[in-house]
Amino acid sequence: MLPKISLFEDLSESELDALANIAVKGEIHRGETIFHEGDKNWDLFIVEAGEIEISVNDLTGTEKVIARVREKEFFGEMSLYDRTSARSTTARVVRSGHMIRLPSEKLWPLIDAPTPLSRNLSAKIMQALSRRLREVTQKAAAVLKCEENARGKVISVISSGSGCGKTTFATTVAQLLAREHKRRVLFLDLDLHYGDGTFLLGVYSQNSIVNLARIIHNQDVNVEQIQNHFSSVHENLHILSAPNNIIEAEQLHVENLAGIIGCCQKLFDYVIIDTNEGINPVVLAAIEGSERVFFMLDSQDILNVKNSVRFFQVLNTLRYPENKITVLANKAREDFRPEHLPKTRLRIAGCLPEFQDSSRKDGKTVFQITPQNRYCAAVRTVVNTLLKDDSNGKGAANHNDHACSNGNGKSLLSGHGNIDIPLPRISAENLSILINELKLLLDEGMLPEAEAEARELLNFCHDSSQLYQIFGEILMCREIPEEAVIVLRKAIEIAPDNLLAAGMLGHILGDYDKLNHAIQQMALCCQKANNFADCWNDLGRLHGFAGNYDAAQRAFRKALEINPTFRDARINLAVALGESGQPGAALKELDRLDHKGLRGHYYAGCFHQLQGSFAEAYSEFQMATVIRAEYHDLSKRLEHLGVYFSKIEALVQMHRNYLARHPAFPDLHFKLAELYFQMAKEDEAVAELNEAIRLNPNYKEARQRLSQIKEKSQQTVAAAGKKQ
Repeated sequence: MLPKISLFEDLSESELDALANIAVKGEIHRGETIFHEGDKNWDLFIVEAGEIEISVNDLTGTEKVIARVREKEFFGEMSLYDRTSARSTTARVVRSGHMIRLPSEKLWPLIDAPTPLSRNLSAKIMQALSRRLREVTQKAAAVLKCEENARGKVISVISSGSGCGKTTFATTVAQLLAREHKRRVLFLDLDLHYGDGTFLLGVYSQNSIVNLARIIHNQDVNVEQIQNHFSSVHENLHILSAPNNIIEAEQLHVENLAGIIGCCQKLFDYVIIDTNEGINPVVLAAIEGSERVFFMLDSQDILNVKNSVRFFQVLNTLRYPENKITVLANKAREDFRPEHLPKTRLRIAGCLPEFQDSSRKDGKTVFQITPQNRYCAAVRTVVNTLLKDDSNGKGAANHNDHACSNGNGKSLLSGHGNIDIPLPRISAENLSILINELKLLLDEGMLPEAEAEARELLNFCHDSSQLYQIFGEILMCREIPEEAVIVLRKAIEIAPDNLLAAGMLGHILGDYDKLNHAIQQMALCCQKANNFADCWNDLGRLHGFAGNYDAAQRAFRKALEINPTFRDARINLAVALGESGQPGAALKELDRLDHKGLRGHYYAGCFHQLQGSFAEAYSEFQMATVIRAEYHDLSKRLEHLGVYFSKIEALVQMHRNYLARHPAFPDLHFKLAELYFQMAKEDEAVAELNEAIRLNPNYKEARQRLSQIKEKSQQTVAAAGKKQ
């Protein structure tokens, strides 16, 4: 092995023998640390097989990868010159293999001797240090330039179950793009629980996608911090690895995924996403964030075919665009034909051949083992088509070379002609009415209906920024942030001055600069149109997105000063008060509404719950349920309160049993009254308090409680009179 190392390639046979005599060979295992930063260790290491990650900790304690050492390369050479300082880096194994160690106490005497061996090694080490300095410089230059890069293409690979060849296809596509087409590629491993792609690519890293998700929305995060989460597999291929354990995998929140994908697009030509099998929020987010999606179908598994049909049924129900999903039949035998499958809605675009896959046995990708086999050849065709389509922009969907055409080249007779047929339009006045209807549906929590109506309207109005903005709000409420991002970007593209859309987009992406800029611009608009209540209401909403609840309250109060009957502003003010820890003040604002509606009852229930008024909260939630039972988390809140009241009922029954045995105990009557109050059974509570006072006329606490009840009753009557 030693003659193959660049450091020793010019040494004589006797010099190589001298080094071989002191060499210590051993196995290395992924995750093992060779040395830590600060260790007093001066050995020289040579990688015989496997891969080593060299990293340092910055001033904040954040680990940053600065180099990768692969087969036939060496590391630790600085110790040959500086024999007193501790290690300045940490070396960790990221791919298992074998390593040669040259102990410093035996190597130094050979270096210090006045021999050709010493002179040759010194020259080689200087060359190695120079090369690694250039690599660090190039990496720094890449960091500086990365913001200028165009957004890369995102490709997801999905399947309805395991064993369909999803990871095999994803890793092959990534390696073909990186190695044969010299594209900068990121393999994003979203197989969160098991990370098969991470394993097969030979990567072990403590910086997984979960770690990146924790910092992606920080205002001060920079590109270098993001790049430190990527592990290098090849010069052009990096990986954002899956979590190291299943518990950590559960910490990834789907709302962070859009930000991660968007950030990675700025740094790479292609982002290849290997998802988990089946359908879940993470897979749906990956589909939504991708330009292209490949669906892997196991052509030999009838159960997989059945499950795939159900998979697409769910996509159709969720209104995910099937037209950007390419179905590939995997493990196809030579006599396979798509029509041989049972009758389904699946439109198979191509086949990948069956082959002898030894990747599970060898622990490597198919491309690493046999890059020229027929499977890789088939995937190579897919990649070539992919690159061709990307270079042609939107592809060749508009190529219609018909023999019968008019002078403008438009087909007049073919069924696929390009004759322009004007679509029906909706006037601006009617659109305004329809958008208000959408707002009403949104306000009343009728989210599925609002979404369906918005999608229908978009068939006729492609140029309304406000329509896209409302649609984005609906998608936010439906907790589909990835799709909301796309829609809100479209709203801003149509009207860059749509500040509410810009602020909402900044809120979803965690882009606080964008959100704060929208707030500043909206404040200027409010100053120019000082008597425009809607503008102040929108400013308050933006402040709410930013968590500036005091500023939000001022804006909502200004809107209500202009228009005291502005119901939306009144509810928004109540929410801002509640968020700032003033549930009592929030309830007073809601009580000023003539008609609370769904949102009013829901938030009133939330604020009563915060105050510990569980009976009142239950009553408000019940009224909200009558309007829309599926609204937000109503059912869950009612369920929790139901459990609480069942326990109160049990306590009431216990006290009744005690009173049956000891009816003359005033304290038992008082405690039973308190339980009735918690259940909002005021008449029963008053009866128990009167009984406690009858038994003990000097019962001070019972008399105080009765006066509180009378005072509250008088206030309620007075408030009702004011409303009338």
